Amino acid sequence: MRKYILVILLLVSTAAFAEEMNRQSNVYDDFKQFSQPQNATADEETTAQIKRYMANLLYPVDVSSFDRPDKDTKFRGLIIVLQQQMGVPPTGVLTTEQFFRLKEASRYVDGDFIGFDPTKHVFMDKDGAWASASGTGTTDASPCSGRAGAGCDIGLPINFVRIFCFRARGVCERSVATFDLKERFLFLDSGTEYEIDSWTSSQVTAKEQTPCATFLMTIDVQVEQVTIVTVPQPDLPSCSGWRPPDRPSTWKLVDGLPIAQKLSWDRMNAARALVYPPAKRLL
Repeated sequence: MRKYILVILLLVSTAAFAEEMNRQSNVYDDFKQFSQPQNATADEETTAQIKRYMANLLYPVDVSSFDRPDKDTKFRGLIIVLQQQMGVPPTGVLTTEQFFRLKEASRYVDGDFIGFDPTKHVFMDKDGAWASASGTGTTDASPCSGRAGAGCDIGLPINFVRIFCFRARGVCERSVATFDLKERFLFLDSGTEYEIDSWTSSQVTAKEQTPCATFLMTIDVQVEQVTIVTVPQPDLPSCSGWRPPDRPSTWKLVDGLPIAQKLSWDRMNAARALVYPPAKRLL
């Protein structure tokens, strides 16, 4: 399913650099390849970024000096303390991966809480002409690559789902807005139509059939529950580019607020685990 990017907040400016950030190489070497500072050297700019993020984690860095850690023993010693907090080898020089971990902790240490609509809504018109539902989608399957269906990227923690069913038209329309926390992208899918199989005063069932899987939707108005069961079609050569779960999986509509709150607290606690040890009592 195609996606349209609504909001793009890039952490890095090139695809090549995004690939480099997963390597265990010296962050100074990586930044030197892609950085084009105007009023400083690449090493000074890298040191400035590292110290700014470490300072936010209450490390007593000297912000009047921008030497590399191999030329500044105190700076190197503080990086070793940070690496010990990370549980990685204390080399005194950050890898690119460790740098981005530091940057993330600097952002979340003060509690960058995620605001989210807490309401799950399941409703049917009193005349039975239409039904609707909205909320956050969760799944018991791991996210998969390729086409976005139940059990794939709509199962990411931060998403908002709207479903409208029209009895006369015989279809249910589902649209999903998904926020990728890691890449900081907001996606809106182009919508999916399910053919209605049955309609009663309290329940609607509908189906989407694809070459690789069948998606069975049930909207139960009485218990305010929406589920989508993914039934894969195994061993089809045409599905080699997109593999649904190899077993049936269930997607559910839930309230989004508890999920957003837990993510926020988990991120803050992970960030505070990297705070300068003598200063942790201040938090």
